[in-house]
Amino acid sequence: DVVDLLGSEGIVVSFADIVQLGAAEAVVSAGGPYYPVKMGRIDTAGKDVYDTFPSPFDSIATLIQKFFNMGLDVRDL
Repeated sequence: DVVDLLGSEGIVVSFADIVQLGAAEAVVSAGGPYYPVKMGRIDTAGKDVYDTFPSPFDSIATLIQKFFNMGLDVRDL
């Protein structure tokens, strides 16, 4: 896979980094602005013990609250 291939070249990258890079590229490809992506995220196989990750089943009110709890607002959502 990509992470192993890059690792064999001495490049350390996580799946989380790849997702973030893909999202940034999708924004640019859709005509949106470029924004820098910081690398170095750490993958985890564990549960979100703080219940901060949005669920596809969360209501809009729950999503707004979760974003607010992280210092974000509706515009960020």
